[in-house]
Amino acid sequence: MALNPKEQAALNLIKEDISYENYFFDKISGDKWDIKWLMPLKNEGYFSVANAPGVIPAEEEGYFSVPQWNVLPYLEKVAENIAIPDYELYIREILGIINEVTASGKDNYRTFWFFIKILLKVPNELIPLDTLDHLRAWVSSKFGSDFISHDIATKLLPKFLPGSPTPDDIKKAEMIFDLITTIKPASEAKGSSKYDRAKEQELAVDRYWYLKAINQCKEAIGRHCSRELIENLINKVEALLKVSHADIDLEIDSQQILLSLKEDDTSCLLQILDISTKKPEELIGDFIQGNKIEGTLIKELRTKKCTRDEFIKHTYSELEKDPLFKKVDSAELKRRISNAHRNLFNGETYHSLYSQDKHIEHFSSALDLLVYTLKNVLNAKAHADTTTTISILNNLMSQDYFFFPKLAMYIIGRNFETYSALFWALLTSELGSFVIEGEFFGDELRHILEQLKELTPEQQTLLQALIENGPRYPLVTDDPNEYLKLWKQKRYDALSAVPIFKERYDNLQKDTGANVKLSASIGEVMTQWGSGPSPLANEQLLRMSNKEIADYLAVFKTENFWEGPTIGGLSDTLRSTVQENPDKFTEDLSPYINTSYLYVYDILAGLREAWKNEAPIDWGALLAFVKSYIDREEFWSDALKAADDDWHATHEWVAGSVSELIQEGTRKDSWAFDGKHIPLAKEILFIVLERISPSKDENKDAVFHALNSAEGKALTALILIALRIARLAKENPAIEKVRWSDDLKNRFESALSNGVNDAYTLLGQYMPNLLYLDKTWTEQRIQVMETLEDDELWNAFMEGYLFGVALNPRFYELMKDNYKKALTHQLTGRHAEDLLTDHIGLGYLWNIDNLSDDGPYKKLIDDWNLTDIDDLVSFFWRIQNSLEENKDGKRDEYIDRILKFWQMVYSRYASRTDLTDVEKKLIAKSGLLAVYLEEITDENLALLLLSAKYIHTDHDSAFFIEALDQLKDRGDATRSAKYIGQIFAQIIRIPFCPDYDREHIRSIVRYLYERDNEEVKALADEICNAYAQNRIDLLTDLYQEFNQ
Repeated sequence: MALNPKEQAALNLIKEDISYENYFFDKISGDKWDIKWLMPLKNEGYFSVANAPGVIPAEEEGYFSVPQWNVLPYLEKVAENIAIPDYELYIREILGIINEVTASGKDNYRTFWFFIKILLKVPNELIPLDTLDHLRAWVSSKFGSDFISHDIATKLLPKFLPGSPTPDDIKKAEMIFDLITTIKPASEAKGSSKYDRAKEQELAVDRYWYLKAINQCKEAIGRHCSRELIENLINKVEALLKVSHADIDLEIDSQQILLSLKEDDTSCLLQILDISTKKPEELIGDFIQGNKIEGTLIKELRTKKCTRDEFIKHTYSELEKDPLFKKVDSAELKRRISNAHRNLFNGETYHSLYSQDKHIEHFSSALDLLVYTLKNVLNAKAHADTTTTISILNNLMSQDYFFFPKLAMYIIGRNFETYSALFWALLTSELGSFVIEGEFFGDELRHILEQLKELTPEQQTLLQALIENGPRYPLVTDDPNEYLKLWKQKRYDALSAVPIFKERYDNLQKDTGANVKLSASIGEVMTQWGSGPSPLANEQLLRMSNKEIADYLAVFKTENFWEGPTIGGLSDTLRSTVQENPDKFTEDLSPYINTSYLYVYDILAGLREAWKNEAPIDWGALLAFVKSYIDREEFWSDALKAADDDWHATHEWVAGSVSELIQEGTRKDSWAFDGKHIPLAKEILFIVLERISPSKDENKDAVFHALNSAEGKALTALILIALRIARLAKENPAIEKVRWSDDLKNRFESALSNGVNDAYTLLGQYMPNLLYLDKTWTEQRIQVMETLEDDELWNAFMEGYLFGVALNPRFYELMKDNYKKALTHQLTGRHAEDLLTDHIGLGYLWNIDNLSDDGPYKKLIDDWNLTDIDDLVSFFWRIQNSLEENKDGKRDEYIDRILKFWQMVYSRYASRTDLTDVEKKLIAKSGLLAVYLEEITDENLALLLLSAKYIHTDHDSAFFIEALDQLKDRGDATRSAKYIGQIFAQIIRIPFCPDYDREHIRSIVRYLYERDNEEVKALADEICNAYAQNRIDLLTDLYQEFNQ
């Protein structure tokens, strides 16, 4: 189709100027569209690789411009006009352009995004597989791929999965599915960890769009796609489940032994190491981080790759010959060997596949996402293709990794009527007893067992035998018989729909007194961060007397540091039991008088939580026990430490817990212990403060230390008890000025005199309360702080004050000199510097501190520390909503002071030509204060223009543009339009064409055009042309609309 002379002239004209070219392509991509232009333009080279733009470095180092190729909207227009003659021929031409540009290696996400938009318009059958191969390059763009990920996952994949896809559609859908499920190293991944290794991987597309696509397409994928797709997905999951080694520890006499197992394709290597020199906390750290634990090698055993049972049998037969291992109980040794082998293959087995969907919004790792995908796709396949599903499930049940039999059980449970035969076959296989153990399959097993109603005699006999035989490698506890009863009870509970099993459940429940169910588990023997499992359940503790509990606590020892049961686990259970049943324990605490620190700590913590939940407590009995427990030398010399306490609790733990208990008992008048208990509570606090040794603040965070140290907790309790006494006695005029007793005041002063950091932190943090207790004393202390030479103690005071005090003008006046001092010191606490600037900013807004005073605000301005000034800008901008809601009638005064501050920033830099990058960013950021302008005037226009000049240096351009958009409707319309046009033109002349927030940018430009003013229109045209020249298709339609 030839061009006429006029059209040929137009084609010649656009060669002369890029603006003509841009205008031309805008027109032929819109209502002037015509297919006749395609081949002439191709012949002239407009679609060649040479004309395809890559990214362009900006003037500022590290910045890039990503232009839009002006031909792409036209090519998209061609693709969507399916009805034109020779459509297929034209599409081949366009696909050729796509192939050539991608092959060139030019990276431009805007170009790639348009390529996908074009493919979305092209009929499926015209898109060849080799073009879809390019998706991998597009999604890997270094300069942004969110748009690309979104369209590939949520649009292109569904495009090939219509209601009735063709075999060719399915092949293409599978190709795209393989792309979005591709595993790649996460950009921020560092190191390798046994348990976090899978989290160090991510998928090729953003997780949000990935989940949206999977939820949209999972049924269609499972219904239509091939077995190979599922098997490939299984292989990807398996790749993420692999671990380098598995470690299990074993204590023999006082020697700590590690069984470390590695496996390759043909064999297993078991190393036996002596790790006795390792501290328990070091071992925990190594294990959690997946580090290879080093030790002295005792021996190595290598066996051919074999089944789990064969490995256990062979390894046990070798180890039992060794004199060292003859000291270990044979059942326990076999269990440890079993655990070592099992831990190579137990990834992703400790959580229920049924409950996984509830936490879908928290999925972040590639493994989480692929497991979710695999189970849903396979479940859809189970509905659509029984034969293929049976084959896949049989394959899953023979895999080494336990996750796959677990997945098979999940699919069987979801479709039990169809696949129940597979479950019975599984129970009669070598895996039968392993499955019934439920260690990895608890919730999946329960869902299947609960569906069993009518059983054949053979099925009933099989289940009963598997349950009555118990676990092959039971957890070692002090009461194996009780453990076995509870183990059986869980399984019979799931089978309660079958009368004979319901009867067995009822009998066991009467015996144990516990209500237990099969459930997902983190594993009875999985090493975990935390306290580990307990040897007793809450129900068992409740059936014991306090003396029986205390006696049990005195003799129980951690069975195994890694696997439990542990002292920590028992103590956690004790704590929760106390919290739910405080009366049981306070009725007789005397048996616990010699109980070790960790247990008493958790007893007190449980009582504290019960009190917070407003459960009544016998405070007289409790405080009497506490005094007896701590008022003796054994307590303060750490004589009550448990030998194998996992947490290494000391007397400081209990001293802190005692203080926290008293804090809770005095914090709220509406729920406080009776005043008659105050003398004993004071006596206890005085004992703690007399004997406790102050600890060092190693983390340089004074507030955190005071909150968590024993002395900080005790001093806090002292202040709270003083306040409680003052409130109880408020009717007494004799204590109107000094509201705390000398004994409490002297204890606090003693801590200050002795240089206790926490005392200084709390002096600042509770300054308003101390002013209430004793105004004169507190004001004198504040004055002392102004000249205190010990920087560490003064720093603790300031951090406590900045963190804890809700500022008002009175406090600001008291602290003025300390604020000035703070500007010359480095505050070390979290956010302390920011809070200091906030306080000084408020003092300035309240007009109690300004440049005419010799105060902290004048010092801050005189020093002109750029970080402080930047923080002050941020503070003034941040409080805009608070000022709107302010009810003191001074909003306008506050805004006037903020704008005066902005004028000062402007005056400092307006005439400078040697600005640093940091100064440019500060100028740009000061533009955020435009939110406080009533309208744009001749006076403030200069401020806005200067900020606009450097707006590209900061990341807040969107907020500046939003403020401009809000200002356009204020004041004289024509004048506002001229000013806003000048400001926006200043931005694009940098050159910088912001593309966020698009709504505000378009709103501003439309506003300029609608003023019907030639000067303003010229500015709008300049802005639109700048975007067009940078090939950003954001304002093209507005330009066309107002330039017809």
